[in-house]
Amino acid sequence: MAAAIFHDGRFTCAARMDLPPAESAWFDFAVEAARAIIDQFDSQNAPTPDSVVLYLLDEPAPGQSGRTVAARLAPLAGLLRAAFTNHRVTVPLTLCISANQWWDLTHDITPGPGTSLPDTAPGPATVAFTVAGQLPALSEDALTTTFAPLTGRAADTLRSALDTTASNNRPGAVRPATAHTLLEQAATAFADPATTALPPADTTTP
Repeated sequence: MAAAIFHDGRFTCAARMDLPPAESAWFDFAVEAARAIIDQFDSQNAPTPDSVVLYLLDEPAPGQSGRTVAARLAPLAGLLRAAFTNHRVTVPLTLCISANQWWDLTHDITPGPGTSLPDTAPGPATVAFTVAGQLPALSEDALTTTFAPLTGRAADTLRSALDTTASNNRPGAVRPATAHTLLEQAATAFADPATTALPPADTTTP
């Protein structure tokens, strides 16, 4: 099970828990799952979530279909909604994902044929944000701010670094070994959540 957790309409974090194989354990699992997520926020003195979107993920056994999985998990979806509602957290959407299809179990306890998942790969921007451990901008204004030109002292520093790089390299020169090293350094740097930018001398080196 995966949960996307929201506060005041904004995504705050995600959680993942393994579904118990035995249906007899579903009630206890639902109660503990809701409690664990709420307690995590309480222990960090963070705002309590007001809504959660749930994803129930399970692959069908040999000879079964994804629709069979969705029908089997529908009662668990109801238990989870009740458990979160008990903590005053709404569950506006509960999806089951199985065999490359999805079903909306928010209100439907008798799943239909299902809907195929989109056959698309993540784009380069999504991959870059994921590697950096960041969320893609959720609005046009936020995206514009992210890619806005530098101004002031930051712009002067970068301009100076570009001038230095241009004077030290032939036009059009390509140095694969240097590029490979810089990419490794960038990956290491952005592994630290505190890193928001690379040194100008690195970003301007061809």
